[in-house]
Amino acid sequence: MKEKISVATNIVLIVCAIVVTAILIKNEFFSSNINTSNGNSPTIPIKEITGWEDFIQHSFIEGTPEAKATLIKYYDYECPFCTKLEDELKLLSKDIKNDVRIIYKHLPLDYHDNALSSAIAVECARKDNSFLPLHHLLFENNSSLSDSLIKDLALGLGIEENSFISCFENKETKDLIQNDIELAEKLGINSIPTIIINGSVYEGALTSSQLEVIISDL
Repeated sequence: MKEKISVATNIVLIVCAIVVTAILIKNEFFSSNINTSNGNSPTIPIKEITGWEDFIQHSFIEGTPEAKATLIKYYDYECPFCTKLEDELKLLSKDIKNDVRIIYKHLPLDYHDNALSSAIAVECARKDNSFLPLHHLLFENNSSLSDSLIKDLALGLGIEENSFISCFENKETKDLIQNDIELAEKLGINSIPTIIINGSVYEGALTSSQLEVIISDL
């Protein structure tokens, strides 16, 4: 009788593990919604949103206002598929990069232990004009992030320690992250990475070639 109960318990545990894994994959996936033709056609946007110009307030912006494409990127630093998208963005041609400005939006997932701390830290680095250097370092080290490593990476950029700690513990800094999260909820964004290009919403780690087709067609 005890053996039967043990077997049944193991089956229940296995089923629970499968369900949890499925939920995690849903929130953090690699281009599962991409619809391509011959490997070169861009993904079809899942929806269009209006008023996206208003969403860039208070966010770090890379690029110039004159760029024809505005790419709003939702991500967190411990998401492997966000890392993949980051790598693909680096592969964009120089001409395409000149046509794009990137808006950085945080969406740290609850089950990523260091994602929120990383987002707060990079916003503090932004005050020291070090947003992008720390942003890249966090992705490069995202398999081993911890509060101490995040702090060391920031201070290694020359950020003054007391200033960093004060900013990190300041509620206003965390509120910046919370504003991004609340906007994502309002827009119905619940997966990362998600990008919005001139109002068109795409999910998943699009390839550089897909992004170039989308941007070239604007």
